[in-house]
Amino acid sequence: MTKKLNILIVGQGLAGSLLGWRLLQAGHSVLIVDPSLKHTASRTAAGLINPITSKRLVKTEHVEEYLPVAIRLYQQIGELFGETFWQAKQQVRLFQSDEECEQWKKRCCETWGFYFTAKTKIFTVDCLNKRIEFLTLF
Repeated sequence: MTKKLNILIVGQGLAGSLLGWRLLQAGHSVLIVDPSLKHTASRTAAGLINPITSKRLVKTEHVEEYLPVAIRLYQQIGELFGETFWQAKQQVRLFQSDEECEQWKKRCCETWGFYFTAKTKIFTVDCLNKRIEFLTLF
């Protein structure tokens, strides 16, 4: 007897894979097709989650809700496959100007500034007669 297919997902990048996994959990029959292209957003970004984005150093919208859910989801999938899919990594950000560094310091004082201040260090180095400031996030 042939099993009835409920849902077809085109593309097995991060979004297609997670959607398929959730649908399988909900009891649906799922088929995912993917052309396996070499250069895709999922291969490039590799599932990167960054709570602070853009040149203006703004908090990603709803990150306080999404991040804990994403961490739990990646951990659950990791347990299922016996792999590690969630890894917190250090981030380095080079400031392009003194203004950008000042913007960082200003953002640290905002109500969601804990995303900035959790184990951060600002370094200043002289390189080719130019002062470069950069930040590491742990």
